[in-house]
Amino acid sequence: MDDWKDDWAGNWAKNLEQWLTPIARDWEPIAREVEATLDAVIITMAESVESTVTQVDQWLMDSARELEQTALDLQEQVETHLAEQWGIEVDRLCQEVDGAIEQWATEVNDWLAPLWSDWAETGFPANPFTTEEPESEGDRAALAPPTLNQYDALYDQLNPKVPPVDRHAACVGCRHYHGRVYNGTLLICGMYPFGWTEGACPDWEA
Repeated sequence: MDDWKDDWAGNWAKNLEQWLTPIARDWEPIAREVEATLDAVIITMAESVESTVTQVDQWLMDSARELEQTALDLQEQVETHLAEQWGIEVDRLCQEVDGAIEQWATEVNDWLAPLWSDWAETGFPANPFTTEEPESEGDRAALAPPTLNQYDALYDQLNPKVPPVDRHAACVGCRHYHGRVYNGTLLICGMYPFGWTEGACPDWEA
């Protein structure tokens, strides 16, 4: 009883195999074609994604450059605006300072004008804080300004004139010789502050 079942099952399996074999043979090219199509689709998608990524990268780089240029342009505009405003403000301050100085000079001149006038008439400067007249010639002389000779004497004392000696023999008799001492330094002349020491001076004049 069991034998016929085994035979039937074996025959059924063989028949199924025979029936599926041609179907599998027919579907094999289709499967290969589907596989190739899927591979092509995958490759195309990968290339498309790569191209998209490249385009996105390029767009980001271009955007970054444009943003940087925009920032530079904005910075330049701001600096220009600030420079213009700063220049306007400096001009305004200069005008205010000039006006204040001019006003101060006018006030000082108005205050000094009568003193100069009184000085010219009396020979000594008036004291704006007293109405008392000098009691003696000594007081008058003490109030009088230094004379030109006194200034010259003070100048000679502060800046003595040193005659040319052997060290500056080329300067003897030259009209350009200055020979005064300033803060301990001897000024020979304007052209040669330290003097000409080698032979005859090319700029010597009587």
